[in-house]
Amino acid sequence: RRSEADRAAAHEDDPSAKKALLSMVDLYQGDYGRPFSNDWCIFRRDELCTMYLEARRQLAQIAWRGQAYDESIHHWHHILNRDNCQEEAHYHIMLCYLRQANRSAALRQYQLCKETLQEELGIEPGPAIENLHRRLRSKTE
Repeated sequence: RRSEADRAAAHEDDPSAKKALLSMVDLYQGDYGRPFSNDWCIFRRDELCTMYLEARRQLAQIAWRGQAYDESIHHWHHILNRDNCQEEAHYHIMLCYLRQANRSAALRQYQLCKETLQEELGIEPGPAIENLHRRLRSKTE
């Protein structure tokens, strides 16, 4: 499935890429070998999770290009469900809300990102998301 998605993406065939990527994410059932405490499955678990997150990211971008902003948000939220510190996901959700003229939802997403990064990692959001936040704030004041 991965190679199908890669081939379709290389040919800029979004419908075929989307079909292959959706098939990939449907196969993902969470952490591989989770009930095991042995280290033998950690590498494979991380590899599968990375592939899943990349497939979701590609699906979100395909939806964005098709102006299907709710669908894009849906995929970015799946990424945040696996790793709530993914600034890229927060950033793109904010962009989707902006395209939908929902500035307040974009500001709430920024706040969620900021709080999550502070609680989980003790850091502030990066420059890209901060710049977007400043643009949002200047439009609302």
